[in-house]
Amino acid sequence: MNKLLVVLGVVIIVSAFLGYYLYNYFNYGQVNVYIQDPPNQGLAVYLTVSSIMIHQTNGSWITLSNRTITVLLSSNMTFLASSKLPVGEYNENIPWRFLSYSTAGFRKCYC
Repeated sequence: MNKLLVVLGVVIIVSAFLGYYLYNYFNYGQVNVYIQDPPNQGLAVYLTVSSIMIHQTNGSWITLSNRTITVLLSSNMTFLASSKLPVGEYNENIPWRFLSYSTAGFRKCYC
């Protein structure tokens, strides 16, 4: 009787973990955000990003990151954020929206 309860308990726990894993696997996806700029002619451009959001086709916004990061724009891809998103439809080509901005820093680069 005790062995049956132990086996039944193990089956229930394994089933719960498997159900949780499959639910997350089929209902969420990973999104990675990178930034890249075409090669410039010796001009160093620093960009400060304070929030990254993605737009769903139903009109709502999902925040991917609220971390402030300053990056030097270059021809190399620079990682900005990574997040899990619920499965759904998202807009790909929407205009950039700058909710707030400050003066950008430019300096001549003698590379």
